[in-house]
Amino acid sequence: MATEGLSSEKEDVVLRLLARVWGTLSPELLRALARLLRLPAVELLVIRQRQKVREVFLVQNPSDALRFASRWHVAGEIAQLSDNLVKDTLWRIARGIGCPDLAEDAELLGVVYSKHIYGGEMHCVFYVVVDTTAEEEALRRTEGKWFRVDQLPKPFMEHQRPFFDLLQYV
Repeated sequence: MATEGLSSEKEDVVLRLLARVWGTLSPELLRALARLLRLPAVELLVIRQRQKVREVFLVQNPSDALRFASRWHVAGEIAQLSDNLVKDTLWRIARGIGCPDLAEDAELLGVVYSKHIYGGEMHCVFYVVVDTTAEEEALRRTEGKWFRVDQLPKPFMEHQRPFFDLLQYV
């Protein structure tokens, strides 16, 4: 669900508070809320090349997340109304995965509209190639992991799979 200016962690807090007032939140209610509070998702596809094999850096949602629990995914956030530029959102994403410098080199790869159980979202997909030891080391200290693009882990957020089709243009 795309919500106005909330990170996924803050969004979970809001949904938990709403659940206390209204009880269990159905997918229908979540879809209705998403239609009212829609902003695009900004995704940062972090890639590297290892012996002619392209790999992607993915993060995993916590097992108690209200949406997409335990699923691996491309690092991303919902754009905030207070963001001056998409670069503000990219900087928050890169900082969240432990390597804020990645935001400076990110380039737009494409825009993808996806449908999932909570409705639909527009994703502005950016990519950055990790090519320095310092960047590798910063990412190594985080919760994310590297996976071959052709061997994504399970469970994976399937609505993000089209992002990888765009890599043929890189």
